[in-house]
Amino acid sequence: MNKLLLILLGSLTLHSAAFANCPKTDFYFSCFSGENFMNQTYLNDGEARFERGYMGAIAAGYKVDFYILSRLEAEFSGRNNDLDYVVGSWGDRYYLLGRARSYSLFANAYWDINTFCGITPYIGYGYGYSFMNTKISGRNFEVEGSDSFVVHQFIGGFKTPLNEFIDVGLEYRYFLARAMYREQNVGITFTLKI
Repeated sequence: MNKLLLILLGSLTLHSAAFANCPKTDFYFSCFSGENFMNQTYLNDGEARFERGYMGAIAAGYKVDFYILSRLEAEFSGRNNDLDYVVGSWGDRYYLLGRARSYSLFANAYWDINTFCGITPYIGYGYGYSFMNTKISGRNFEVEGSDSFVVHQFIGGFKTPLNEFIDVGLEYRYFLARAMYREQNVGITFTLKI
């Protein structure tokens, strides 16, 4: 993941140099990379527990500054977690191979809170659709399932400018799907203003 962050930061730096002589617009591109913490997923006769995983997102947005609505954006994101163990209906643990992977499309809205100190806290909400695939395998079996559903995400973080074209920040996301499905993300975000 550290290599990915370095590549993304290098790419944004090169792009900011390319746009140095262009007039700024209200459009921007952003990327997010971080840890994904998935809660247990309930099965028919037990529950599956997942290890800490990773999450990445790319987005294109527009600065609107309409009352408290600061930015609107379209986002594509992916999340992956490996299976830790499965708990059976009698409480027995089974250590199996497996993973949960999801891809999501979101429409996000943000409120940037002006502080006049170079650091901008913000909160946001995203509404979208997610496609999830889960695979669990043991010595003599393999089970795989896919599903898709409406999802929500609640976002909070802060950002600060590195230069005129690039912002960097820390962000927390709470990913909410059906009644028993939750994920939390913590990571770094980069924004390229064009």
